[in-house]
Amino acid sequence: MKDFKNTLIFCLITYAIIGAGVFFYNSTEQLAMVGLSGLLLSVLYLFVGIILCIFLSTRNIGKGLLMSAGISLVIGLSICSMYQVKI
Repeated sequence: MKDFKNTLIFCLITYAIIGAGVFFYNSTEQLAMVGLSGLLLSVLYLFVGIILCIFLSTRNIGKGLLMSAGISLVIGLSICSMYQVKI
């Protein structure tokens, strides 16, 4: 259970750092890009989490990645729906 919590906290801190970097680097459409980076990061977490859940030794880490993928997906979708990207 300790691996699960550590993985979840690490993934959400990584999303916060990437979101802050995108927010301060990009001057136009800042919040939409933060949401988009959350969506892309959640897809990455999803694939890696599924692969890690297959093996018994890394199952708790995989569960943490899957949980953080869901949280990142919800946060990214809510931000993208409020601030739409204009192409």
